[in-house]
Amino acid sequence: MLCWNIFALKYETLEYVIYTIIQDTHLLNFHSNTMSYLARISLYGFFLTCLVGAHGVAKEKYGYEDCILDHLDQAKIDNASRFIAKACEENYGSPAGQVSAKQRSYNECLLDHMAQVESLDAVIRIRTACEKKFR
Repeated sequence: MLCWNIFALKYETLEYVIYTIIQDTHLLNFHSNTMSYLARISLYGFFLTCLVGAHGVAKEKYGYEDCILDHLDQAKIDNASRFIAKACEENYGSPAGQVSAKQRSYNECLLDHMAQVESLDAVIRIRTACEKKFR
């Protein structure tokens, strides 16, 4: 929860944290309290790790919606839209470890080639080609 709250920090705050770390490394004086300095650097590292981790969670959360918006609006027929929606769900709506690399590649093949299709025959042929190539 702490990491998620840290993610809510604005860009300027992150910029300030990075600037402070850089300034601290330039002003390091080994005659001063080195442990305090190391503790501060560790804390900055923790905050930056939380920011990066929270950004990854947020990116994955919106991956499914981005996939739908990028691919489904170009679908010409219902059968193609069903394959696109299922591919988006499997690749971006499921936890990362649940979909195999082969299935992910198959879904990407469908997403790359299915959107502009205008006939049921083409949908079937594209699905078959993607299956043969990636499954």
